[in-house]
Amino acid sequence: MTTTSTNDEHRWKAVLAHDTAADGLFWYGVKSTGIYCRPGCPSRRPKRENVSFHDSPDAAQAAGFRPCKRCTPERVDTGARAVAQAQTLLDCAESAPTLTELASAVGVSPFHLQRVFKARLGVSPKQYALRARTERLKENLRMDTTVTTALYDAGHDSPATAYAPATDQLA
Repeated sequence: MTTTSTNDEHRWKAVLAHDTAADGLFWYGVKSTGIYCRPGCPSRRPKRENVSFHDSPDAAQAAGFRPCKRCTPERVDTGARAVAQAQTLLDCAESAPTLTELASAVGVSPFHLQRVFKARLGVSPKQYALRARTERLKENLRMDTTVTTALYDAGHDSPATAYAPATDQLA
């Protein structure tokens, strides 16, 4: 199975579920109506064979679709894109950036990033980064490396930063 078909399967599941968390990440066009929508649009679900997926409102319009009047998909949700970009940066970062650095990297204000990140994922960027770092630490410890090596490879600046948060992280 190709990556594109797998990606389209995930997108179709988001459309079926009216998943508002996917709004701003992709748009779908319906060939039978000539309309494109956000995944979270409350409209009736089309037949799968009539659906095409697009990475932006401009791409959907270039393919000949017009925006849905119900969900106004042409109004790009910068929050969804900012959260997705921030997640990628936090997952790849060796050490957690500050909220200001993270917000600057994704092109929004720190307050806006904090608010939309928490609304979409249920945790703050700092909590997300801590969780990601903890998961990397657990994985490194499973690979039979030394504790010190595992700590530094997971992105901790010192052993104290690993032990400072709650002790149930490593359970």
